[in-house]
Parts: sequence; structure tokens; C-alpha cells
Amino acid sequence: MHKFSLTAAVILTAAIRLFAQNLAGDEALSKVLIEGEGWQEMASGFGMTDGACSDADGNLYFSDLPKAVVHKVALDGKISLFMEGGPKISGLKFGPDGRLYACTQGPKRQVLAIALPSKEITVLADDVQPNDLTVSAKGFVYFTETPKGQVTGIDVKAGKVFTAATKLNAPNGIALSPDGGTLAVSEYRGSNVWTYRVKADGTLDAGAPSMTWRSLGRSSNIFTRAARTKFIGENCKRRVRGRLRKCAE
Repeated sequence: MHKFSLTAAVILTAAIRLFAQNLAGDEALSKVLIEGEGWQEMASGFGMTDGACSDADGNLYFSDLPKAVVHKVALDGKISLFMEGGPKISGLKFGPDGRLYACTQGPKRQVLAIALPSKEITVLADDVQPNDLTVSAKGFVYFTETPKGQVTGIDVKAGKVFTAATKLNAPNGIALSPDGGTLAVSEYRGSNVWTYRVKADGTLDAGAPSMTWRSLGRSSNIFTRAARTKFIGENCKRRVRGRLRKCAE
């Protein structure tokens, strides 16, 4: 039986408040993970896990895309059903307003905002081809449209959808730096992570390839931990695994 892994996402959630860096300015995994501790399987038997993200309290959320289910992993490791019978979700991220933003693959391809605790759904973008998304502290949503080779933005307050970046080779994973000033986008068919400067009005400029990999394979998720740190995750198995972190001093 094939399995599914989201190890990079769990690294991000476990380390969200840890900011130790090495002299090169990039955070080493040795600063985050407990030496000698292996990966621990948290759950298995999912169809396809995707969209891992955390809320302000550090709880982890992820979708089982083909089953149209969203699960929640509490701080004690307990997994519960958060949402079922809804859309098939490929990307999730909490916004500054406390809503859970989502990219859906069915029954319609849309970008949604889910209010908590009511779980009331608001459609932000319709008739799009969203894959993954991120949300800025100012309330701008950026999502990848892989078939179109572009990043699309949403000014939530103004209700405006706009093209943010183009000419990407199947963009997939997307994330903002903690200060919100840099947007990073990974290519699924290419070999680069592109970074863009986020302007005050939410538009992007100064796009350039900032990271190239040759052995990771196709990247489907990207997560940022510190301004110059990126975790790349490759979705290949149907389970969720985690690893213990060092406590912040």
C-alpha cells in the first residue's frame, strides 16, 4: 500500500516560534530537531493529504483531498475530524482575520474563506485553477494556478482578483516570509524557487530565481520558517508524520 508523507509541514508547525539561526543566516534543521529522534507516524490510511497549515495556537490542519475532509491535529497529537462533506481542498492557510482560506478542486475550482467556528463559506474567486495559497498579514491572498503558469492575487477587502506573476513553469507551492515582504513560489516542472518583492499595494515585482535544486524531484509544497529559510516538501505518501522539536530557550 502506498503511503503519504507531509514531513516538511510538520517541521514548520513544530518550529513556528523557534528563531535560532546559524552564522550563514539560514536556519539549520539541527537547530529545530532533537538529535537522535526519528520520524513518528501520526496517522495513515488517507487518500491524499494536502494543504497542511497551522493556526495561531499551533494546531495542525490538513485535507484528505479525494475524500473532501479536513483533519485537525491538536497540540497533544490527537487527530480529529474538522470538516467533512465540503469541497475537495488542495491548499489551506489561516488569515489575519482568523478565517481559514482554501483552494478547492471540486465540485468547483474556487478560492474560499471559511469562518470559524461557524464554518460559513465565502467564495473569493470563481472559475480559477488554484493549487496552493498563502495569505499576508494585510489580507492579500496569493494562489498558484499551475496550468496557467501564474500566481494570482486577491485583494480581499476590495474584492479584486488580479494577476500577480506570470511565465512560471507549473508553479505549485507558495509562501510568504514572516515579515510579509517576500513571496516564494516553487515550480513543479521546473527547477527553481522564485522570489518576489511584495509591494504596499499587494502587487509583486523584482521576480528572480533564488533557489535551484537538482535532487529533490518535483516540489509540491513550500513553507517558510524564517526570512531566509525555506522548507520544500514532496508529496509522495498517504500518511502524516512528525518529529519532535527542541524547546526554545
